[in-house]
Amino acid sequence: MATITSSQSGNWDSTSTWVGGSVPAADDIVYISHGHKVNVRTNIQSTRTGNVTINGNLHFANGGKRHLHGRMTVYNTSNNNST
Repeated sequence: MATITSSQSGNWDSTSTWVGGSVPAADDIVYISHGHKVNVRTNIQSTRTGNVTINGNLHFANGGKRHLHGRMTVYNTSNNNST
């Protein structure tokens, strides 16, 4: 089990989305950083995640599914860049 943090916006299954280039694996703790939008675009229920903390945006595209094996924490922060 490791803590995996987003490095930029992108797809959940893309190595470039995550610090260190590792896609979250079974029981990893996931942190989506402020200002990042991570897309779940396929059914990836076979790899369950541990706790997920969302300080940015987690988007489930049509058909996108996850298996959560922990707690999901969503912070109410604005990603609005306009003034």
